[in-house]
Amino acid sequence: MHLMLRTCACNTRVSLDFSGSMGNKIQLVRIRRDHVREDLLSFLISSEFQDMPSDQVIMQRYIERPLVADKRKFDLRVYMLVINAKRVGTDSACGDASQLGYFVFMHPGFVRFSSLPYDAASPDLAVHLTNQSVQAKQTRTFSQLKEVTTWFPDELNDYFNKRHRLRDRDWAKRELYPKIGALLGYVSAVFRYFLDDRDCPSNAFRILGVDFLIDDELRVYLLEFNAYPAWGCQTSVLAELKPSLWREAVCLSSEVAIRFRSRLPVAEQHLVTRQDFGLVFSSEEPELARRNVAKLYK
Repeated sequence: MHLMLRTCACNTRVSLDFSGSMGNKIQLVRIRRDHVREDLLSFLISSEFQDMPSDQVIMQRYIERPLVADKRKFDLRVYMLVINAKRVGTDSACGDASQLGYFVFMHPGFVRFSSLPYDAASPDLAVHLTNQSVQAKQTRTFSQLKEVTTWFPDELNDYFNKRHRLRDRDWAKRELYPKIGALLGYVSAVFRYFLDDRDCPSNAFRILGVDFLIDDELRVYLLEFNAYPAWGCQTSVLAELKPSLWREAVCLSSEVAIRFRSRLPVAEQHLVTRQDFGLVFSSEEPELARRNVAKLYK
């Protein structure tokens, strides 16, 4: 569930998600800037929001000035592959960390666009939310526009290169995605307790969807994690991307598990099935994540 607070020049808007998935029941509510507390409280009391448990609600600051491409708002859906590997005969209850492998990879995923030009004052959800389900529900012409709502990461990189909007060439490829990888490595280390599935009696993997937004000053924001990302293929980009992502994930997870069990090194240069996934955290080399974060501050 998400409550996102956005402060504008003359007002504040709040969007509320009562469903927690696929953008269902999100509302945009206009409240006065100088009466934020009063108006927000009044709305919450008079809405179905008051019946929700407080631990199911998250408040997020709305990013008022997002970086746009093709005059439209976009965000990045990347995928996080978490692999829990075990050596033969290992009892997860024994607590021997050397026998339990924890590896996290990042896939660059795709770029999600709104179908309409960005206008901060617009009440239209299709302007503000890039979720494919929201776009399909809110835009009557989505069937004609859907192909322009998803790009490959290289298309975004090429767009900024051709329009010379950014100071550095290949900014998305050289800076943006490496920064996202470093952030995910950091998150993987800090929240290992929640992501490391030690209770599973055998090797296991899972794929999380992670969303990032960039503002007009090129600052990167982590929006949310999706434990159950959608796997629909509404566009040609998704139809090409998602099946290949799954094939690689299965092969890579198997290879990592075999190498870990055989006490062979698990590093990018050794993984023959790795193509688009990049290693961001390894229990065999914890310093990897720290080095990647350190690069951001050089």
